[in-house]
Amino acid sequence: MSYSYLLDLYQMLDDRITLINDELSQDNPQPGNQHYQHGRVECLTDFKTYLREHYHDKLPRRIQKSYESAQSKK
Repeated sequence: MSYSYLLDLYQMLDDRITLINDELSQDNPQPGNQHYQHGRVECLTDFKTYLREHYHDKLPRRIQKSYESAQSKK
């Protein structure tokens, strides 16, 4: 697997989680939809955790450090 694929997956997951959280923070969310969106956030977060635990350490250290420093700036 290319290193950029993993970093792209991290970015995609972060974007999706941010989008869902923005939808949840709207003034008038739909009640049934709100429960569904919380489940989506939980699933995406679990998947991102799985990727970090199983694949992040396979990245070269230079890329790991640059990714971690970029995350700490957010």
